[in-house]
Amino acid sequence: MSEKVYCGEPYEDKRVAKNCHAVTLDNGVTLPYIELGAENSEIIVTGAPYFITAVKLLEELAKEYHVYGFIMRSAADKDEPGEVFDKDGDVFWTRQWGMDLYNATQKLGIEKFHYFGKCMAVMPGYWLLRNHPETLLSFSSVSQTMHCVDADADDWNRLQKEEGDKFVLHTMRKKEGFALKAQEIATIGMNPGMAAGSKANYFGSHAELNCDSREECMELLKNNEVPIFYLFPTDDILYADFLSANLWAFHNTKNSRTVLLQGERHLFEMDIPQGLGREILTFLDFLKNPLDD
Repeated sequence: MSEKVYCGEPYEDKRVAKNCHAVTLDNGVTLPYIELGAENSEIIVTGAPYFITAVKLLEELAKEYHVYGFIMRSAADKDEPGEVFDKDGDVFWTRQWGMDLYNATQKLGIEKFHYFGKCMAVMPGYWLLRNHPETLLSFSSVSQTMHCVDADADDWNRLQKEEGDKFVLHTMRKKEGFALKAQEIATIGMNPGMAAGSKANYFGSHAELNCDSREECMELLKNNEVPIFYLFPTDDILYADFLSANLWAFHNTKNSRTVLLQGERHLFEMDIPQGLGREILTFLDFLKNPLDD
């Protein structure tokens, strides 16, 4: 259990809807973060490019945990020195995000925590799993796994290119959330059509890039000692694109459990924020009261 840690001064950032603070890393980069549930002792850490539509989910988690949600920076940010680069000389965001989050938690004195990530926000979790597993009490990997086998399709990118902003309608059941989601995406100056097929999008949809090879990725999952929770909505285009890879992960990750929410879509943190939060909290409760050996 982690001790109560330092909370930064109030900070303003349009990507964070409430309770915004910031931490400045040793490389000079300032990372905004949302903080909720400070009265609780155990810590959940997460990341995202913005914390607006996901706030209700975080508030559910904060009923029982001290929640920190760090902004995952991008090429659109003014602070982009980068410390990890790919062979083309581009910032290797898949790994940079993990390093950023690790440095932020260390700066704040957060030594051990539960990590929760959804979609691209799983990247820091897998970076930690590979490089600093000692920090992880558990890892909830939502809507994405490490892909140890080939993709089945690429409808996620194809439909974004074809439909632009309207693509978002495929990702939610409750269409009244469309305007708020569009507003949130605009805070980072992007839209689905711009992201489709881009290198940045690839970095955010392939967690296996945290490893140097597919073989290393397989071994990491097969020998894993950190409790992992896979949580997926079945009516998600991205889930279908990587169905074989997801099933491989479900069946081969040591110390893992899997829950599939039938009929839910990619933005289920908007459609069922409390329900999604309760699924994660149920998993964390299971760790305290496991099944008989």
